[in-house]
Amino acid sequence: MLFYDDIFPERGKNLEETKNIVNNEFTVIKKFKANFKKNILVSLDGMPPVQAVNDLIYVSEQKKTSY
Repeated sequence: MLFYDDIFPERGKNLEETKNIVNNEFTVIKKFKANFKKNILVSLDGMPPVQAVNDLIYVSEQKKTSY
């Protein structure tokens, strides 16, 4: 038997309520302005998605080592 579950069993009635649920479940490190073409993520804050995430991870690692 296969069982599929969603990591967010509760959903809001609209996008704003759903954002609040997610923000209560996770710590938001940084918010990006996302650009999509259809359902494909094209950029985050004007950068390719992989570069934006790698830059964020690099900054996070620098903060850890500077303490």
